[in-house]
Order: sequence, then structure tokens, then C-alpha cells
Amino acid sequence: TVKVVPDGQYQWRVVAKNTRRETVGTSRWRTFVTDGSAPEVTSVSPRYTAKPKSKFKITFSEPVTKVSKKTVKIFATGKKKALKAKVTYKGTTATLKPKKKLKKGTSYTVTLSSGIRDRKGYKLAKYSFSVRVS
Repeated sequence: TVKVVPDGQYQWRVVAKNTRRETVGTSRWRTFVTDGSAPEVTSVSPRYTAKPKSKFKITFSEPVTKVSKKTVKIFATGKKKALKAKVTYKGTTATLKPKKKLKKGTSYTVTLSSGIRDRKGYKLAKYSFSVRVS
């Protein structure tokens, strides 16, 4: 029977038994990872309304790579040039902190590019969300 193993990390070992079903040897535990799906954004914060000093947190469905100021950007509505911002990543969460205060009454869009990938190389689908600063 063939079964699909969900994405995740698993461990296995071998236990050798004699004809009386007594254990005669055991291997050490070994780990393997299965990954058959691309990463996704599972949550963002703040979602609709931000403050002038807001930091933006983006959580992914799994650990990812290539999270940087090149792949996570913030734009003021109608502007083509991204604002300067610091981007950090830990665990499964990226944080974008604009270098300057955001302007009240202005809307901003945070974008994530498909340059972000999981351990297997699967690309994040381009993703963006917008907030208004109050």
C-alpha cells in the first residue's frame, strides 16, 4: 500500500528480533524530512491598520530561505521605490521594520517575492498586503 506522508520531520530506526521475537539489536534514530508543497504566508501583522512606528511580522507555513530586503519590501501607495527597511528572519517569522516613521493617513503595501523558498527549493507565490497608517 502506498500512502502520502504529510510534510514534516520524521524519525525512524530498525529493531532486529530473533525467532523468539526478542530484541537482539537496535539502530540509532535517524531523521528525514518530507516536503511536497510550496511555502505559504499563514499570517501577517498588523493586517489592516498600522501605527507610524509599526513593525510588520509575516509568518510562513514552514521554514524558508532568502528572506531579505530584496525579497520583502514596503511601498507607499503610488510609489515605485521601496522604503528603506530592516528585514530579519527567525524560525518561521520575518519582520520588516521601516527605517523611518510611516506617515499618518498614508497607505502602504508590503510585498514578498517568489525569491523566498523552502528547504526543497519550492517558491513562495508572490504575496502582498496593504495597511493604512492611523
